[in-house]
Amino acid sequence: MPFQIENGVLLKYTEESGVTNITVPAGVTEIGTKAFAGCKGIFSVMLPAGVKYIGRSAFAGCAALCGIGLPESVSEIGALAFAGCRNLRSFAVPAGITRIRRGTFKRCGELRSVRIPDSVTVIEEEAFFECRRLPEIALPEGITAIGKAAFRNCAALKSIRIPQGMDGIGEALFAGCTDLAEVILPDSLTHIQMQAFRDCRRLREIRLPDTVESIGAFAFSGCKRLRDFTFPPRITRIATGLLQYCRSIEQLNVPETVQSIGRWAMNGCAALTHLTLPETVREISKNAFLNCNSTYMIRMRPDEPFCRAYCSSSSRGEVLTCIFEMFRTGDYTPEAQKSMKLTLTGQYFARTHDAKLAAYIRENLHAYMEWFILSANAQWFIAAVTEEPGMFTEESIDTYIEMAQQKQKTEIFMQLINYKNAHFGFDGSPKLRL
Repeated sequence: MPFQIENGVLLKYTEESGVTNITVPAGVTEIGTKAFAGCKGIFSVMLPAGVKYIGRSAFAGCAALCGIGLPESVSEIGALAFAGCRNLRSFAVPAGITRIRRGTFKRCGELRSVRIPDSVTVIEEEAFFECRRLPEIALPEGITAIGKAAFRNCAALKSIRIPQGMDGIGEALFAGCTDLAEVILPDSLTHIQMQAFRDCRRLREIRLPDTVESIGAFAFSGCKRLRDFTFPPRITRIATGLLQYCRSIEQLNVPETVQSIGRWAMNGCAALTHLTLPETVREISKNAFLNCNSTYMIRMRPDEPFCRAYCSSSSRGEVLTCIFEMFRTGDYTPEAQKSMKLTLTGQYFARTHDAKLAAYIRENLHAYMEWFILSANAQWFIAAVTEEPGMFTEESIDTYIEMAQQKQKTEIFMQLINYKNAHFGFDGSPKLRL
């Protein structure tokens, strides 16, 4: 006999050549651990009324299994029960089930339809891992927890609605769901764990509820089409790699609750050009903005004008750290490359005419004038400082006129001559000798 049964428990089925459709005998109440595991030739299995329990890995690796009849009496299905049943196409979870156990349908590559009853409250980790053909799944309102990677690599999944009452999105829950384009999150959500939506390449927008307090590392990494992203107002840290390789995001406004930005947070955000970062930011980790756009428009508050900052590929993190520290604290002497400090503070002053920065430039005017007279197309800075009252003395203006003359900077020379004529009177200063 192919069935080994003891006290109503089917302990083992021995596969018979040519037998593809199996009917389990009446009287069986339990399918034991690995009872049908590895039976690669069976197509279908019918279980009798009265079966209450399907054991761990009971049908694991039944590669040809495409259908199974479950009676209403089934109240529990063990972990990995149907893992690797790669031809199983549809499954109706019995109404008495309350938990879908770990890896129950793991790597059921052809699974295209699953019905989950309202009795289910928990979906454990990797329950539907790599069900690559599953296009949709309706989650009952009674679900309160979903384990990590439960839907990871469900490449055909197009939309998902998380039920109200759930407070978290588990680790790598939807990572690798490359067709996922719509996500609806509940207002009860407080945390999103690491890699939750990693490599969801069709996701263009997502609304994060204001209740979210933390988002884990790499949560949206690789979401290449994500364009609209708003940080929840309660988060205090932008985690490592959070938006890494989100190549379509153009603007980010960071809330005032944020105190630090982790490593690689915006690495590879090639379209990012506008950043609003608040005074509360105290730390920007190394390579936070690596491989981003070379030009940024920076501001500290939404009501401030943007300041343009140019960053080479090797210095983006240092440049942004320099900007935020200078404009947050009002200390314009951070440890940074001299030319970087002069350029960035000069650009910011030209945009804002900040009084504190004006005083700093006045005290260090020679360094600024020497740098910008030597720079190409720096007339904007000269225009800004000549508009600032009391920036030059008659003696200093002559020094810079001579400097511009020596460097043959025609436009700057004329700007400074006009300033001298307006403020100190014409004294027959020499014309620029070219």
